[in-house]
Amino acid sequence: MMGSGFGFAQLPALQAQLGRLRADGGAAIADTLATRAKGLLVKAAEEELDRGEIEAGVAHYRIALALDAHGGGEAELVAALRTRAQSALSANKDTEAVRWAREVVAFSGGNAEAHALLAECLHALREDGEAVTEYEKALATRPDDPTFTHGLSAARHALATDGKREHTPHAHRAASSTATSAAAPVEAQPGAPSEAAAPPSDQPPAEAPERERPAAKPEDREDKVDDKGAPEKAAPSAPAEPAPDQQH
Repeated sequence: MMGSGFGFAQLPALQAQLGRLRADGGAAIADTLATRAKGLLVKAAEEELDRGEIEAGVAHYRIALALDAHGGGEAELVAALRTRAQSALSANKDTEAVRWAREVVAFSGGNAEAHALLAECLHALREDGEAVTEYEKALATRPDDPTFTHGLSAARHALATDGKREHTPHAHRAASSTATSAAAPVEAQPGAPSEAAAPPSDQPPAEAPERERPAAKPEDREDKVDDKGAPEKAAPSAPAEPAPDQQH
């Protein structure tokens, strides 16, 4: 039954056989068969994990571990996941490392080392906000751990540095925009007066001085004479009296 083709599809038949053996007093034989089956199924689950099929691999890994009641249980699964997370982290595959580390946390019962591993992977991925949270969870259980304390300090420093980097370009852009606006000449709008109009006054407007009338041309004077008629002739003067020697 457990030849080279044995897999999860044959598991129900194996479990039925193991039950009959234990019922007939063959518990030792059943345990031996269960251990062999576990090894084969764990190998198949690890192949799935190596292909990146995390959900299927983890599910099958747990099924395989359940066959061996005297084995390490899910601690073996956690160890396998941890190994993959650390290998991915060493290979600078930070995103993959975070995926494995999250599985470690899920199946480890949330112990301090699992949180610290996830924090380390998140810090490598520059997700320092979440890394700080995970380091704090680890330190809640082991507050005096120097490795966790150093990791938390590094994550906080990186988070503060990233915050300054995000703020600085924004400040430079704002300063550059302000300088450009100040340097640009203000174009006068067409038709706008150069000076601001004075506010209206309560005083009545001053009368404009009477313009001096131009001197009339000779032609204009003649026209006026014609219009008014010829001037009156002077009255004839009295005849002059003859001199005394001309009188009789």
